[in-house]
Amino acid sequence: MLKSKHIRDLKYDETTQELQITFHNQAVYRYPKVPKEVYQQVLTAPSHGEAFHALIRHQYLGQKVG
Repeated sequence: MLKSKHIRDLKYDETTQELQITFHNQAVYRYPKVPKEVYQQVLTAPSHGEAFHALIRHQYLGQKVG
């Protein structure tokens, strides 16, 4: 579990380069073709939410799955 106001959990599959983000509102999104380096940047950022907005939200096409 992350210390974030909006993001509850991050999961990353190195084989498919798929990032799955679970938000506190229970919404789950999958983002394909996210490089491992980008995932690591979000994971280690001081603010996971800000990193998500800067590095993922508008750069990768997410699909709501839950």
